[in-house]
This record gives sequence, C-alpha cells and structure tokens, in this order.
Amino acid sequence: MPILVVTGDPGVGKTTVVMHVAEVLKQRGLKVGGVVSREVRRNNTRMGFEFIDLATNETATLASTTGSGPRIGKYLVDLTGCRFAVKVLKEADSCTGSRSAVGRIEEGLEGVQNRSRTEGLFEDDRIC
Repeated sequence: MPILVVTGDPGVGKTTVVMHVAEVLKQRGLKVGGVVSREVRRNNTRMGFEFIDLATNETATLASTTGSGPRIGKYLVDLTGCRFAVKVLKEADSCTGSRSAVGRIEEGLEGVQNRSRTEGLFEDDRIC
C-alpha cells in the first residue's frame, strides 16, 4: 500500500492537496479513508479547526474559540470532534490522517485537570 506524506509550512496547501487527491481517487472508484484537519476562518480570523472525513467529507469541530472543553491556548478542544476523528480512523482501511494536529492537541490535553475525560482518546495504533 503506498504511503503519501505531505509536509510544508502552515498555509502552503497541504490539506488542499490531500483533499484533492482523495477526491480524484474516489472519482476513480478507489476507497479512501482517514481524516485531515483544517483551519476555520471567519473574516480572515482563525476561529478554530475542524476535522474532515476523507471518505464522506463530513466535518466535526476539533477546537474553537467558543464552546466548551479543555483549553489549549486560546482554543477549546471539542472532545466529541476528537472522538469523531478517532472513529473515522478506526474505520479506515488505511492510516491516513493528521497526526501532527492530533499530536499537538494530545500534548495540550496532558495538563487538563479532568484527565479522565481525555484518557486514552488518541491511543490507537491506526492513528499515525
């Protein structure tokens, strides 16, 4: 199974490339699975991040400046959105995802007071 790694500085189009490749593969009848994360902006201001299921294009909030959840910097992590991403990755035939974003969120959750709410959230070999 081929593995595609896309790297680059913030804002250069990594998520756009991955999503475009996923769409082309789906149009050719191939099964695509995994998640990507992207910024959510309003009026040129970053309001947070969302997960996107590459198979269905369904989205879920990863973190935002509003809402509730553990705080990491100015963002509140949406644990329901994180569970969505874990579920998508577990159901995918391949390991495709935004481990760097998940890793940063996971590291930020280390200091959360109510650790039982986040314990084991990202512990799965399918998340890479």
